[in-house]
Amino acid sequence: MHNIVHVEIPATDIGRAKEFYGRIFGWKFVDFDPTYSLFNTGSRTVGGGIYKVDAMPAQSPVRAYVLVDNVEAALTQVKGSGGTVVQPKGEVPGMGWYAGVKDPQGAEIWLWQRNPRRRTQPRRSSPRRKTAGRAKRGSR
Repeated sequence: MHNIVHVEIPATDIGRAKEFYGRIFGWKFVDFDPTYSLFNTGSRTVGGGIYKVDAMPAQSPVRAYVLVDNVEAALTQVKGSGGTVVQPKGEVPGMGWYAGVKDPQGAEIWLWQRNPRRRTQPRRSSPRRKTAGRAKRGSR
C-alpha cells in the first residue's frame, strides 16, 4: 500500500500560515530555512511543510484532508481565525463528513470527520453463482 507521507501547503507569509495552522490544528513547526517550515501533526500520520510562494496558485491541484473531531467546530475556528469556507459540510454516507476551507492567504485545505459508526470496509455484494448449463445436484 502506498500511503501519503507528506503534504505541502503554499504560503506568501510562512509566519502567518504557521500561526493559523498551529491555532486550528495544534501543529508544531520546525523552520528549515526562510522559505520552508516543516510541520508535525503530533501523531504517526502524515506530516508536511509550508513553502514560500510569491503568489497563491489560482486553484489547489491536490486536496489534503485533515482529520478533525468535529467539522462544524473546525469551520467556526477557521472563520474566527480569518479563513474562509469554500465547501460547506458534506457527508460521505456511512463514512464521515468533510468541508473545504482556505487559510487567510488563500491556501486550500480540507477537513475530515470520521463517522464513529462507519463501516471499516465497503460492503461487497456476494458474487452470484451462475447455474445455467449446470446440472442440479442430485439430478443425475
